[in-house]
Amino acid sequence: MQSYKARVEELFKAKQISKAKRDFLLMEESKIPADFLNRDLAESQYIARQAREMLLKVVRTVTTTTGSITDRLREDWELVDIMKELLWDKYDRLGLTETYTDAEGRKIGKIKDWTKRNDHRHHAMDALTIAFTKPAFIQYLNNLNARSDKGGAIYGIQQKELENRKGKLRFKAPMEIKLFRQEAKKHLSAIFVSLKPKGKVATNSINPAGKQKTVTPRGQLHNETVYGRILQPVVKRGKIEYEEMFTIRKAVAPDLKIDKVIDKRIREILQQRLAEYGGDAKEAFSNLDENPIWLNREKGIAIKKVKVKGMSEVVALRDKRNHKGKVETENGQVVRTDYVSTSNNHHVAFYRDSKGKMQEHIVSFFEAVERKKQGLEIVDRYYKYDEGWRFVFSMRKNEYFVLPNPTEGFFPEDVNLNDEKYNEAISRNLFMVQAISVKDYHFRHHLDATSVYEQTLKDLVWKRFRKPQDMEGAVKVRINHIGKIVQIGE
Repeated sequence: MQSYKARVEELFKAKQISKAKRDFLLMEESKIPADFLNRDLAESQYIARQAREMLLKVVRTVTTTTGSITDRLREDWELVDIMKELLWDKYDRLGLTETYTDAEGRKIGKIKDWTKRNDHRHHAMDALTIAFTKPAFIQYLNNLNARSDKGGAIYGIQQKELENRKGKLRFKAPMEIKLFRQEAKKHLSAIFVSLKPKGKVATNSINPAGKQKTVTPRGQLHNETVYGRILQPVVKRGKIEYEEMFTIRKAVAPDLKIDKVIDKRIREILQQRLAEYGGDAKEAFSNLDENPIWLNREKGIAIKKVKVKGMSEVVALRDKRNHKGKVETENGQVVRTDYVSTSNNHHVAFYRDSKGKMQEHIVSFFEAVERKKQGLEIVDRYYKYDEGWRFVFSMRKNEYFVLPNPTEGFFPEDVNLNDEKYNEAISRNLFMVQAISVKDYHFRHHLDATSVYEQTLKDLVWKRFRKPQDMEGAVKVRINHIGKIVQIGE
């Protein structure tokens, strides 16, 4: 239990799960709503009924089964063992494997804390099991008490469909068990998991009057925080110049980053206060009504809010107007105001510069929507074209890339990715884009169903690249809904 709680806290601190999810995962049994399990079960039953009705429209017979029956068949046909073999390296790196000697003196490997649900292939394994499930299997397992009647149907099913294997009564595999395991493992090793790419920019719609076409964004254009703008004096080459700085007012609190406070005097006062409390920010910057931080004690001026540096990459939402509603100007230029960060990136585009070096260009969701409104392609293939840059490919969340693996001598540019004989090697090196930012690209292996970044699993389960040149040799692919590569390259 303690290890479970520690794992949840670790995920929360790493920002892999939200506070709401953390609270749900750590909720005590006594606090779980009384109707929760019943409601969840009712919804699952409803989904099952609807699925059966939909299938009956295209096939003659639909037989429903239960998870316990599928579990029994998976076990009898040794499909669970296949999944364990495929995931052995992953669990071994995590230190979750052990070896013991059986009664016959053989060394047997065992996985501790095994779960099938951290690998997307468990869905394929379940589908394979269901595909070979016969109505007779369901009938037999639902009527085990009747198998002692040697003249009955249940005993007949047992004689025909089950066999004694390793001292236990097991269901016969669809083919000889060794061959069935080989075929199942071969196909599970070469499977591609497909997820829909994220980042649809906008949809075209018509206003209620039916006359004007509009572009409706499919997401948040910018962060909610609104920044102000100031001109900060800096000395360059012996001259005073003024640079733009975007700011926001924040309350003095334990999480305040003092080094971002703009006013030098206030910054020094806050640093002195922190030093007085031995560097304990919680003690220094809490309960300020009873224990104020004075800017001027004689005049009763306390520091409660401070102006801090904000984001550097921002855009203005509107023109600044005076009290009469007239647009203000500065040096002949319209003054803009209400700056927001567009740091929610839509995609990164890669180019080769005039020297053949890979370069990047990050495009925000805000910019992508603007291009859509102007009727331009979302991905700018001609960015810095006049400077000799040539487009290579773009990358957004949930898109797939086959990455080079020098350790095993696999380079996707050198093989025919449409040739199924390479599927197993492709599957091992097929990664999905998980997050992008400036010179920072996160990838998750397409089979992995977790979101944690265990350092021991680096390169096996996840990868992180820190510069555009790391994308050399990567090949972008598109995978359809049935797990087939249908497009290579942009």
